[in-house]
Amino acid sequence: MDLNGEKFNTIDTNLSSVYYITTTNDMIYYTDQGNNTVHCCSIHGQEIWVFKDQSISQPRGISVDYEQNVFVSCESSNNLTLIHHDGKDSKVLLTDQDELDKPGAVYYCKEKKIVCLGYKKGSVAIYQVS
Repeated sequence: MDLNGEKFNTIDTNLSSVYYITTTNDMIYYTDQGNNTVHCCSIHGQEIWVFKDQSISQPRGISVDYEQNVFVSCESSNNLTLIHHDGKDSKVLLTDQDELDKPGAVYYCKEKKIVCLGYKKGSVAIYQVS
């Protein structure tokens, strides 16, 4: 949006709703809770990849690191998953064994190299990324 409120573009995702979204210079990333998928598209709306895996259940928060790897917090699967920048591979980084409690929000701070997870119970957990 410019200072006059003019929108740059509209992207039709063909989803019923998009609640969690993040961007980089040239990409848009969003989660689809209904289909348990994570999407990456260009800022012009061209779909780059869609990620679906059994580790992703009710994906919520989404954030991207400096290499465009994608952090996704998942409420039902109670984990934090990292999706490789090309959308082909993933790794579960944290689970309930790491004291996760249905994470909703995630933020990756590129400057400090930390991940912050927000919980429904009102707390925030901070993890150092190495």
